[in-house]
Amino acid sequence: MSPVPEAPEIRLAQRPDADALLGRSPPAALVGMLLPEKPAVHRCPGAMAKVRAREQGMKAAAKAAKAAKEGKSPGNC
Repeated sequence: MSPVPEAPEIRLAQRPDADALLGRSPPAALVGMLLPEKPAVHRCPGAMAKVRAREQGMKAAAKAAKAAKEGKSPGNC
């Protein structure tokens, strides 16, 4: 039986541990090529602001519901 050739040394990620993984695992290299470099949120700066506003609204609604259940005033009155 012939010896298994060594995996080629690949320097794509600029991190030795990541480069070693890419060199020995073709599926890892493929997944790395398919993933975008930046999350979609960075492409649409207003998207993150909308997400934060929605979360704040949900927190305020939950706080008001809890206050109503406890019979307290939900605002700063």
